Amino acid sequence: MMKLVAAALFLPVASFSSPIINGGFETGDLTGWSALGNVTVVTSFSGIGPQAGTFQAALSTGAGSVSNLQAEVFLGLPPGALGLGNAQISVLKQQVNGSAGVLLNLFEDFLTNEAPTPISDAHALAEIVFVDAFGDSLRVSLASTECSGCLHPGTHGFSFETGYFTPYGSAYTIPFNPTTIGFVLADLGNDGVFHSTSLLLDSVAVSAPEPSTGCFVGFVCLAGVTCLLRLQQQNRPTVS
Repeated sequence: MMKLVAAALFLPVASFSSPIINGGFETGDLTGWSALGNVTVVTSFSGIGPQAGTFQAALSTGAGSVSNLQAEVFLGLPPGALGLGNAQISVLKQQVNGSAGVLLNLFEDFLTNEAPTPISDAHALAEIVFVDAFGDSLRVSLASTECSGCLHPGTHGFSFETGYFTPYGSAYTIPFNPTTIGFVLADLGNDGVFHSTSLLLDSVAVSAPEPSTGCFVGFVCLAGVTCLLRLQQQNRPTVS
């Protein structure tokens, strides 16, 4: 009886395995990913090593980068969805199934020769774009020249950089299932002049959200049932 009750209460709690393929780029290439523009996998970039393991992904603007329209088509977005004008853009993406409600974790390093700018006037930016099967999307900022407090003088060949960090110190909840996770790097330039910008990525992974209150209630119910059964056993009349 006890075993059946415990199994019923714990049935909804399943083990979780990250659906991200090659999130640390430890294959040494873009296995599992699709890229457009200037995207490479490297051991060191401008003297910066990976956050973990041996490899990291590097997205860069400039030579090899693509247009706003090309990036939108690549991500499965309708025209005008990104709205990045004449920016130089590079994109890295992966489609993930069984992902709605789980958490996306990563480390990033944003480097740019664009100067910090006022709010709503970014000259360079990096963001995550979550895209569903119908082209609906959710965009989340990773870093930009608008965040002057996030940038400090560069020491690796760029004027400014963030250094490797976990954006906002937390994970992002993935909104769609399935979803295409796109990392977009864009240099919008300053008065028509473009300056080098790069984004390093490492340890991209998906994790299960924290247990809900429903799970806690399950433990409480199990404890209650256990106590009730013990009391019933203690109160049974003894047979002589």
